[in-house]
Amino acid sequence: MGVRACGGSSVGVVLWPLELWMQAGGLLIVGGVSSGRLRV
Repeated sequence: MGVRACGGSSVGVVLWPLELWMQAGGLLIVGGVSSGRLRV
């Protein structure tokens, strides 16, 4: 993923960390919902 951010465009540099945050947030949300449902 880092190679794509090194393209020189500021947009790629900005979107790269946003993608990581989106993926991390999605995993936390999915994990929280699934664990919450399992507990219930």
